[in-house]
Amino acid sequence: MFFFEAIPWYSVLMWFGILAGLIIFNEITRFNKQTGIFFFILLPIPGGHPKSPTCGHLKIPHPTAAFKT
Repeated sequence: MFFFEAIPWYSVLMWFGILAGLIIFNEITRFNKQTGIFFFILLPIPGGHPKSPTCGHLKIPHPTAAFKT
């Protein structure tokens, strides 16, 4: 989807949905100090699932995970 191509209506709708979700999430975390601590420190579990093929805390799939047979 490049800017010189037609953008489908459902992509535009999803863009606005994600934007609204981010704005709502921002307002929830700014509500008070405890909600910020919960969402940014307690909620993201650093280790994740032990069998998850990830690189560190960001949950990015490991580059070699796609080539395993």
